Amino acid sequence: MRQPAPAPPPLDQPYPEAGGLQLPRDVGISESQAAAVEQRWSSTIERVNARLHAQGFYDVAQPQLQCPEVSTEALLSTDLRSYTVTYAGQLQWYRYTVVLLAKTRATLLGVENEMADIAAKKRIEFRKQNQHAAKADKLGAQEMADLIDQDPIYNDLKLQEQELTQYKLQIQVRAETLEESLKVVSRQIENRKMETNAGGREQNMPYGNRPPQQPPTGWRPHG
Repeated sequence: MRQPAPAPPPLDQPYPEAGGLQLPRDVGISESQAAAVEQRWSSTIERVNARLHAQGFYDVAQPQLQCPEVSTEALLSTDLRSYTVTYAGQLQWYRYTVVLLAKTRATLLGVENEMADIAAKKRIEFRKQNQHAAKADKLGAQEMADLIDQDPIYNDLKLQEQELTQYKLQIQVRAETLEESLKVVSRQIENRKMETNAGGREQNMPYGNRPPQQPPTGWRPHG
């Protein structure tokens, strides 16, 4: 029996260190440094969320209904109620999606800053080593970049950055699609309202104010 795939790690947590290229311990950033860097850059999201909650903003729950689609048949409908129901359902999903996109971007920003901080610390270490190294042993800019890229903690963060970026791109497309769909449905609702109002005005128009009927062609009055 095939075993189910393991659940992915939370978006705001680094990947556990796995197999692959194992570098000497003195090449990568120390665990204490990594913990301090992570604490510095990941703690801001908690303060931001607390500030938002204090100002009355809360997370938007996932809608319980399936996101309604706008088909060709739906666009040809003249039922104002069906358009309104579709608009309300899509609006719920749009609000949920844009909040999810914002949270993803915020988490990604923290990961990118954490990576930049680690890279800066490693470059400082390498430059210090170069001061006491022989000319042939000095590290160039590309060698520094390669060593930073293969740092186990930095590499885990890079993998997380990739997942967050892929997730953000897909959520962003869905948000843009929903936004365009809402515009289409909104225009249809306004068109149906105008048609309904125009029909009502014509039915309620007094007889004396209606335009005179033209007699049929060839008609002659008697007498």
